[in-house]
Amino acid sequence: MASLDITIISNSGQTSAGAWFDELWDFARDEDADLVDEHYYNSPEWFFANANRYDSYDRSGPHVFIGEYASKGNTFYNALAEAAFMTGIERNADVVDLASYAPLLANKDYVQWAPDAIWFDNATAYGSVNYYVQTMFAQNVGDTVVPSTVTQPVTAGEDLSGGIFLSTWLTAAAYDNVRVTSNETGEVLFEDDFSDGAAGWAPTSGTWAVVDGEYRQTSTTVEDARSTPRVDASGWGSYTLELDARKLAGTEGFLVGYGAQDPSTYTWWNLGGWANTRSAIQQTASGASVELAGSATTIATGQQHSVKVVVAGRTQKLYLDDVLVTEHADTTVQQDLYQVVTRDDATGDLVLKVVNSTEAAITAPVRITGDVTIDAEATVTEMTGDRAAQNTMAAPRRIVPVERQITGMGSSFSYEFPESSITFLRLGTDLPTVVPPVVEVPTDPVPPVLEPVPTDPVPSDPVTGGAPAAPSPAPAPSGAADTQGDAGAGGTPKPLAMTGSEVALLALLAAAMVAGGSVLVRLRARS
Repeated sequence: MASLDITIISNSGQTSAGAWFDELWDFARDEDADLVDEHYYNSPEWFFANANRYDSYDRSGPHVFIGEYASKGNTFYNALAEAAFMTGIERNADVVDLASYAPLLANKDYVQWAPDAIWFDNATAYGSVNYYVQTMFAQNVGDTVVPSTVTQPVTAGEDLSGGIFLSTWLTAAAYDNVRVTSNETGEVLFEDDFSDGAAGWAPTSGTWAVVDGEYRQTSTTVEDARSTPRVDASGWGSYTLELDARKLAGTEGFLVGYGAQDPSTYTWWNLGGWANTRSAIQQTASGASVELAGSATTIATGQQHSVKVVVAGRTQKLYLDDVLVTEHADTTVQQDLYQVVTRDDATGDLVLKVVNSTEAAITAPVRITGDVTIDAEATVTEMTGDRAAQNTMAAPRRIVPVERQITGMGSSFSYEFPESSITFLRLGTDLPTVVPPVVEVPTDPVPPVLEPVPTDPVPSDPVTGGAPAAPSPAPAPSGAADTQGDAGAGGTPKPLAMTGSEVALLALLAAAMVAGGSVLVRLRARS
């Protein structure tokens, strides 16, 4: 009997990092799974910061199927972040086999989850800007990843800073002896033993009161029952937070907040979370939470604990009862341009995909090397607009991709990438089977340069990643793309938009996404 060809897909839970994530990946490796299904819904900032996430993934273990992903929102800023992240997915197509934006469809009159790719009601339908990002990549996938580099400034993320707070989740708890001390000077920035009550605190939810010298939150039905000290913490950077905590009742443990910039941007140590099954550092930006690191720590009712959080630059160390439990160092970087270059076997075209994440246009020189001749005329597909804008029922094509022809291309040229833009440059070449070149694009202080380097006719080794690269063609339009966009220097814009608004269109859109829009097929064969 012939053996069955079965692909084993394991999963890594519903987080993008942390103890649970690591444990499930270890399990997949031990069981020799073919793929690991990763799911994450994170902030746009996370997607920008993690565009190089897969550069360092092990090529010898299971490959990746990103079964669900989206930044939390349908604005053009969200779409920019997802496009930047997708350049990293394609650049690492030797280890990321599939990727699916989710969810695909949502009824605006019955919303179970947001964001979504396509919104509809009983009469109309429209694609979000996130949807159009997916179509741009789906219609320009290519067959081979072309080695490319970009020269541009890359900076580390910001140091962790901000105030503190106390909270619980469906749990009653008592806190005492709260102290914040500067790591640099030893100065006590804030302290409270609640001997004089809690006038220095501002509860925003839950039931808070001082009882027997402890600051107690006694509700077991409130999620994020938070109280914040009435103190200006805007200058707090490198510091140590210490406090005593005791669980009184409920299903979880403690939430100790720090690095709080505002109510929706903060970090907390979730002790005894997820029904008291584990603990984790969770970072929230613009209301979207990401798990950074975790442990199997749980919290017993009635037991007194000493909690210490040490914040130093981009590093966090968390102690429970004087034992180091969890630590995390942020190693992500920030950059202006994100890029990937692919080659279309059927046409011989090189497709340069570049995201300008900044609010200023960037002019970049592009240099293509190798035994290849570049046609003088090229096709540009570009989407740009107000970062806060989004498509709606009333304005379904407020921001859509616009296509136009430009001239003046060659093995060396310059292109102005508009502010907050997603640009695809399709360059014709002399032979459909030309050896894939390498693209290099530098930015400040030296203008970006895109240099294709000669490679084997059929590249099969993993993409090594590196600093994102951006191509540079002739000047491009800088205004928001819409159905009536300006012609621009290279020709007349052609909007890539839906052709109607009938309900029947939903089936067409869904079919298009399933066929190629929501799933990115890997570009390079497994070795």
